Amino acid sequence: MPFPDGTCNPQVGSGIGRIRDLMNTAGLPEPVFQKEGMFTVIFLRSEKNAQESAQENAQENAQEILKLISRNGSITTAEMAKAIGISRRTVSKIIAELKIKGIIKRDGPTKSGKWEIIGEN
Repeated sequence: MPFPDGTCNPQVGSGIGRIRDLMNTAGLPEPVFQKEGMFTVIFLRSEKNAQESAQENAQENAQEILKLISRNGSITTAEMAKAIGISRRTVSKIIAELKIKGIIKRDGPTKSGKWEIIGEN
């Protein structure tokens, strides 16, 4: 159907099909289209659950923390958090897990101590 100025846009009315195609190409579940009341599109999460994603992120972040410690044993948790782009609390949790697993230890006092990698991940 032409616009008031007489031109025709071939993409008009093709949005739902394009959304479906793009979601399929990305390997994501097809969205839900609700037509009651206001038209709404609901995008569903991928089949991979949030816990699996969180575990993968924690493993990646732990590897980054180990790299940072290997470069600079005096690095602070705040510096690690900034370098990786995560919260200081998240860094502290990961460090606690690495300590429990016997991978790292802290030598010396809190402010002037150094991190040491003692095991393998």
